Amino acid sequence: MIKIKNIFYLKIVFIYFFLIINYSCSSNIKNINDIFIENEKYTSKINFISNEKINYNYFILYDPYRLIVDFKKTNINLDIKNVNKKIKLNSNTIKLIRLGYFKKNITRLVIELKNYSFFDIFYLKKNLFSLSIVIYKDKYISNDYIKKNISKLINNINEKNKKKENKKKLSKNKSIITIMLDPGHGGEDPGAIGQKNTYEKNVVLQIAKRIYNLIQKKPYMRVYMTRNKDVFVSLKDRIIKARRKKIDIFISIHTDSAKKKFVKGASVFSISRKEANIVAEKYYSNNYHFIENIIGIKKSNDEYIDHTIFDLIQNFSINESVKFGKQILNSLEKITDLHKKNIGQAGFAVLKAPEIPSILIEIAFISNLQEEKNLNNSIYQQKVAKAIFEGIEKYYLLNKKKYNH
Repeated sequence: MIKIKNIFYLKIVFIYFFLIINYSCSSNIKNINDIFIENEKYTSKINFISNEKINYNYFILYDPYRLIVDFKKTNINLDIKNVNKKIKLNSNTIKLIRLGYFKKNITRLVIELKNYSFFDIFYLKKNLFSLSIVIYKDKYISNDYIKKNISKLINNINEKNKKKENKKKLSKNKSIITIMLDPGHGGEDPGAIGQKNTYEKNVVLQIAKRIYNLIQKKPYMRVYMTRNKDVFVSLKDRIIKARRKKIDIFISIHTDSAKKKFVKGASVFSISRKEANIVAEKYYSNNYHFIENIIGIKKSNDEYIDHTIFDLIQNFSINESVKFGKQILNSLEKITDLHKKNIGQAGFAVLKAPEIPSILIEIAFISNLQEEKNLNNSIYQQKVAKAIFEGIEKYYLLNKKKYNH
């Protein structure tokens, strides 16, 4: 009798653990319960509605063109025949959708495309989680489409905020450019160190102060510095300071260094397109409220519109950075050797604010004995400061209509 009882209890324990394991496994399964398809002249958007955030991977196959989306541990409770009926009637971009279980715990969605297309995939969270796939009809988005959606966004701007901003604009000089000078390193961070023990943090601060003094004399320029003494300022705080002051142009000032001591000359850098794309992906994936929090325009109800606005702002910033950088480079060429004849492309952290045109200037190679000597010379420092100031002024005079504050 004891043995039978023990076996019975063992069975109960076994069944209990079996149920627990099954429940925990099933609780990890996500469900896609509904799908909405929105077709417009230049895009098709597919919204998958889920009970929680879905894990997925995607890639493109060719001949024919297909967008493949693999959902991990996800049940898709959809009538695909009905979905394809809607697509055939309306979509300019999609032929059909196929759905199947690819392998264990992977549900594969295949979207057959009519042509090679660009696409975005991102989350939009309202009451439920929505995974949105936007497919563009053409390789490039139509200007008409962008204008149409920008007007939608602008119509959502709060009228009271508009009036306040207009009052501020009327009270200010109509053509002022606001500049942030950013002397690199500082405090516990010396930056590069020359052969004669010159610290980068000291000489870039001295030159930045000279530029500051030249800019301050101009009534149509406003200038700030991320640091005006030997203190450490984090890269994040440098960008925060620039945003607080609503900066038009951000200039980070550094010296270069190389193992080969004969290397010399000045360089100017702006953010590379690759790094800009990484920044954009970060903002998208984190659902970052960039439009509302940074630019001051209320978000629309359409994630795609917000992404389009982000791209326009970032592209404007990149283009202006290059234009501005060229003026600085031209001015520096008159007074010193150039290490790079054209604007360099890089991923320095201080260049990554997507809304602020930003450049980084490497004034000289502190590792080069002659250039280190020059960097410590007050006359040379003033020449460099004046050249940079002249580049700023020339850029402003060519573009002053943009700076109606």
